[in-house]
Amino acid sequence: MSQVKKFSRLISFFIIGSFILAIYGCSQPAVISAVGPDGTLTILKPDESFTHALESGRMVILGDPPPASLILTQHESIPILKFSSTGSNFSIVRPIEANLMATPYLDWSWNMADHDTPYHGVSLMVGIIAPEGSPNEYSPSMAPHIKGTPAANRIISIQWSKFALERGHLMPHPVLSANAVTYVARGGSENARQWWRESIDLSNLYARSWPGEDLTKSKIVFIALVAKDLQEGSPAYFSEIKLFR
Repeated sequence: MSQVKKFSRLISFFIIGSFILAIYGCSQPAVISAVGPDGTLTILKPDESFTHALESGRMVILGDPPPASLILTQHESIPILKFSSTGSNFSIVRPIEANLMATPYLDWSWNMADHDTPYHGVSLMVGIIAPEGSPNEYSPSMAPHIKGTPAANRIISIQWSKFALERGHLMPHPVLSANAVTYVARGGSENARQWWRESIDLSNLYARSWPGEDLTKSKIVFIALVAKDLQEGSPAYFSEIKLFR
């Protein structure tokens, strides 16, 4: 079987089976992934391993993505995950256990379409547990809750802005300012519909957002892709996402 035919079958399988995989993944005990001996952890690889992660509970879909809202495809022979335009809200969550200082770097590639809203409808979210005894230890409402996994009480939301000049801005969440911050990794119509590779230091963002907290005792407990109020004609594409030191 040719690679094209094989991948076409995989795409068809994922589109047709999105609801089944979501239900099956949520019904299985969530599996918390640990960082490998080399200090890296692949969060998302949009190929056959993605469907395997859903089936095994290593990755969980929260919400009800409509059929064809998530599509595995390719760009110049590189596997990618496409978020199609829908009005549905859902998240793809990878429960993990990683010390913030041991694996502080998050690396990914994305390609975002133009949008009219201040931020694109698809974003990255990092959930962290603060050291014991830190203030505001409650879990904010925006954090995904998965049975059998620790609840994050610090959230870093990584966004693509409508404006390129906002790149690098770190600001408190407008409602949950004690427990959540927004970081603009990139933006602007001039940068839309192009592939960009990003690599950010999560420990630096955490230290700036919650100064005084012991980074060596802070733990990353999930990384998620969040789709919220997607605009018609404004898809998002992601390639491999990984955590490393």
